[in-house]
Amino acid sequence: MIDLRTIYLTHFLISLISLSVCVLLWKQSQKRFEGLGTIALGIAFQVGALSLIFLRGSIPDIISIPFANTLALSGTVMQLIGLRQFTNYKSNFVYLNFLLLAVFLPFSYYFTFTSPSLQMRNKAVALLLFLLCFQIAFLLLFKISGYYKKVTIHVGIAFLLYAILHLSRLVYYGFNENFNNDYFNSGGFEVYVALANQLLYVYLTFALVLMVNKRLIADLKFEEEKFSKSFRLAPFAILLTNSTDGKIIDVNEKFFELNGYSPEEIKDKSTLSLGLWHNLSDRNEVLVKLKSGNPIQGEERVFHRKDGRLINGVLSSVVINVGHKNIILSTILDVTERKQMVEKLKELNASKDKFFSILAHDLINPFNSILGLSELLTDEVITNSQEEIRKLSQLIHQSSEKALNLVKNLLEWSRSQTGRLVVKPEMFSSSELI
Repeated sequence: MIDLRTIYLTHFLISLISLSVCVLLWKQSQKRFEGLGTIALGIAFQVGALSLIFLRGSIPDIISIPFANTLALSGTVMQLIGLRQFTNYKSNFVYLNFLLLAVFLPFSYYFTFTSPSLQMRNKAVALLLFLLCFQIAFLLLFKISGYYKKVTIHVGIAFLLYAILHLSRLVYYGFNENFNNDYFNSGGFEVYVALANQLLYVYLTFALVLMVNKRLIADLKFEEEKFSKSFRLAPFAILLTNSTDGKIIDVNEKFFELNGYSPEEIKDKSTLSLGLWHNLSDRNEVLVKLKSGNPIQGEERVFHRKDGRLINGVLSSVVINVGHKNIILSTILDVTERKQMVEKLKELNASKDKFFSILAHDLINPFNSILGLSELLTDEVITNSQEEIRKLSQLIHQSSEKALNLVKNLLEWSRSQTGRLVVKPEMFSSSELI
């Protein structure tokens, strides 16, 4: 029969390897996934517990029995919390397990020193491990969403097997009363349990690696699909080109709409051979900036369509690394119509300014006449020249009428510009005009 202490030594070494693997997974994916650090911490607790149990007889029993068993159980609780974090399953019920640990510690102490009983300690440890492993298995196999189930199924199976193992321990302890208090000489059943624990620990380590890799692959597929949809459905032209020769790798539908080319026409072509750049100096300037590590953000450039028409586009470019190759990702937003509208608005503003200048000049003249004539009229009232007063009054009236007609014409023009001019057609005889 294999020595139980030797099995614990090999289990300790296997657990160290498992801990190293989990720490490596955590370091590689800590910014992407939650919970891996907590899982690694749980395994670290179990490694510590195994070392203390292995040293039983060489260190104080309070450390190698109550404290070591509590530490091992705490490791499983930490794994449960870490897996809940990894699967984004929110529940405060899991923290009730710490209450169980708080009850277990004095229980274990009592049956270690006050009333020594290996059977009671083993029953308590097996019961708590069954409850914890069953919680983890139930979480991963039934409670979480379908996406996470596919990722964590092997970890769930590992903990289900753990739960079955510890349930079988409870059944065995229930039917066997012949126990001595020396764990390392407690019989063949504990040897088989320890060997099964080792095998399951190896399986669990591979399952954890597989879980993280599956999640990475699933997330990468999601990111790829998200990028693909954004690439295809973007309301502006997007193109990927080789940074060395400018050869076009891929474009979206908006690029064909913007430039008038077909997919066959751009195959194995570069932006240079297609003549997309109106000014080659712009292309050279962009390449110099990108090669120096400076992205292009919202710079206006002029491009050629297939039919020779010019396009005003806002260009943004950045160099990305894909498969150890530098690829230029560029977007072009067509602002040709917007620029034409801006130019038209500038022309309208210039016309408006000119119009108001003429209008102000035409309005000043009659008002100057009115002011001058009214001043003369005041003088004539003093000299009582009735004839002169009459003439000046007529001139004032004519100037006022001229200003009024000018204002009326301005109002009519304003209505015509804003669409408020009402047209009232009338029938007339053309002979009356001849």
